[in-house]
Amino acid sequence: MAQTDSTAALSEVNLVTFSSGIYDANTFIASGGRGLKFNLMVNQDPAGGVNIGGPARKQYLSGWTTGGPRAGFEFLPMPRWQNDPKLEEMKAALGREYLHTWAIPTYTLGMALR
Repeated sequence: MAQTDSTAALSEVNLVTFSSGIYDANTFIASGGRGLKFNLMVNQDPAGGVNIGGPARKQYLSGWTTGGPRAGFEFLPMPRWQNDPKLEEMKAALGREYLHTWAIPTYTLGMALR
């Protein structure tokens, strides 16, 4: 930034992570993200139910990676998705992975932005 007279400065940063990406996201927040103003952090069905390391966060769990709900997360088990127009098609294609592989990454970013 010093070499660009701060023209490359960011006023805010949004961060979205899914599944095992939580580890890289938290590494970025703790090291490369120092000094950045994080506006929104979205944590989608993280491995082991790991919290995202920062403020202004929205976190979603299906139970696939944790076996159930965790504090600080909105828990979205199978009954939550009964009105998904692609429910039967995606369940047939993905089986038990429907929640983790389809529902959470497809719909929760939109939920977080509302």
